[in-house]
Order: sequence, then structure tokens, then C-alpha cells
Amino acid sequence: MKTPSVNNITRSHVLRGIILTWIIFTCGGVITAQKKDLAEGDKLYAQGAYGQALTHYMKAYESKKERPTLLKMADCSYLSSNYVSAQSYYKEYFKDTVYEHIPQYTNYAKSCKYNGDLKKSVKLYRKFLEINPSDTAAKAFTDLYGFYLDSVNAFFAFDLDLDYNCIDLDASESIDSSAAPMFYLWRFDDGTEKEGIKFEHCFDRVGDHKVTLSIRDKATGILKQNDTTINISVFSPPVKFKSPSGAKQYFFVNFDASETEMYGYEVLDYVWDLDNGEYLFGKTAKYKYNTLGDYTVKLSILMKDKYSGTRKIASSYKKLSINNNYAVPSKTFSDTMNENK
Repeated sequence: MKTPSVNNITRSHVLRGIILTWIIFTCGGVITAQKKDLAEGDKLYAQGAYGQALTHYMKAYESKKERPTLLKMADCSYLSSNYVSAQSYYKEYFKDTVYEHIPQYTNYAKSCKYNGDLKKSVKLYRKFLEINPSDTAAKAFTDLYGFYLDSVNAFFAFDLDLDYNCIDLDASESIDSSAAPMFYLWRFDDGTEKEGIKFEHCFDRVGDHKVTLSIRDKATGILKQNDTTINISVFSPPVKFKSPSGAKQYFFVNFDASETEMYGYEVLDYVWDLDNGEYLFGKTAKYKYNTLGDYTVKLSILMKDKYSGTRKIASSYKKLSINNNYAVPSKTFSDTMNENK
């Protein structure tokens, strides 16, 4: 067996020493940089510069993935209203952990709501209440939005693509097949008249209307049936909102329920179901669809009777088609261009 020479042993020790020194120096530098980023992040956070603080916390987290730093990243995102990032960071922080008695858990739930993930938000608040049953704010949230999620499909919703001011009028049952041809005259309380057996009439206002029908012999003009008065109540959907029937992909769509008034009720919130698992809140809202297709947008107004305190939901919906954000030239247009070459 060959004995290693002194020179080989010495060179080996020197090499190991160099590597160890490099590791210590590098790790020390990383730790120093991380501490510097954390310190700078804390300083900016205290000043309310949450966006700048987040940048330093992110650098520190890249150096060493520590949960307290992750929580600071989530807080900075939440306080700067970057709820998408906040929800992502909070989700990572609370993953595979039991609930911790810190206020950020409710911020996590709020971030979900602000991002349109209402179902997740209600689930988090309900979990929060299991540990803090006396928290009135959490209870009010789960009572209201839990009521909405559990009950909205049980309430009738109006189709706003229909015209509720229009009514079909039909005198077919008054026809005598053995009689001569008759003249059917309808008189409306707005002073207009229409002739016909069956047709649609649109009233210019909601409320109660009186319609009279008289039937006369076409040839002689003799009255065959005295004027028959019909009382008609015309009502419109209690919830109305403005939105386009079509919009472009990746462009914002505006929704507006400003003209809707719920008399006798205290409005608790406006919930817009975007038909893709996401929700918006408020009397007006805007949203950007990234996926092509046809959607049914439903607005539900959550309200409370001012006298009895009973909660109620009133809903309406409209169709919305999301199309490509560019137009494909038609064959006619292409042919014209080719002809002009």
C-alpha cells in the first residue's frame, strides 16, 4: 500500500480550507444581505411604504425562506391593496398549519373576498368563528354571505333580456265560429287603440292599467259584445342594471345598478355573480374577462326589511358574450384589397 506523501496531504488540507473559507464567506455574505434587506424592509414598513418594503422582504425571502418574512410579504401586499399577491402569500403561510391567533387570518379571508373568491372567504371566516365564536364582525360576515351562498338559487331571478312592460293580449276565446267575421278593438288607458285577435302590447309605464275590448260585426258594425274591461298590472324587475350584451376579451366590462332603488329595505350589499366562479361587490363594478364565451351575469341585492328586519334577496340577470379583441377581415374586404393592388 502506497503511503500518501506529505505534499499531497498538505495540498488536500489547503484545498479544504479554501472551500470552507469560501462557504463561510458566502454564507456570511448572504446572511448579512438578508439581514440588511429585512432591516430596510422593516424601516420602510414603519413609514407606510409597503410597496418598497415588499421588494426588500422578497429579496430576504429568496435568500432564506422563513415564515415570518412570508407573513410580512403578505401584510405589505394586503396594506397596498394588492389582494391577489396577499391571498397567495397568506395561503402559503397558513398552509398545513393550525390556526394562529393573529389578525392576519382575517386579512386572508378579506383578500379572498376582494379577489372575488367569496366561497373561500366564507369558509375561512367560518373556520375563524369556530375558535372565536364571540367575534361579531366575523359572525356578521358569515351570516350575510353564507345566507347569500346558501339561498340565492332558491330566489326567483328576472331575465333582463326580456321586456316585462310587454304583455300578450288574446281574444281567441271570444271567437264564435258560427258568427260573421268580427272586428276586435282594444282601447288602452293611454288613449291608443289596436285592432286584432292576438298581439303583444308594450306599456310605457309600470303600474295598473285598464284595457277595454269591444267586438263588432265587420259588415254591419253592430256591437256583438259590450265593452269588456280588463285590469292589468305591469311590473318591472325590482333589480335592474346596465351592462353591454357583448364585450372584448381582456377589456374591462362595466356593470352599473345605480338606478335600482329598494324602497322599504336597507341594502346590505350588491353581489355580482360573473358566471365563472368569481364575484364582485358594490353598486357599480368592472371586470375583465380573459376567456371567450357566453356568460350569464347575475346581480343579487342583499337587503333587510326596515320594519321587520327580515333578510331578502332580489336578483336579475343578463347575458354577456365575450368575443375576440380583434376583427377578422371579411372575404369581401379581402377581395376589395386584392382588386386595388
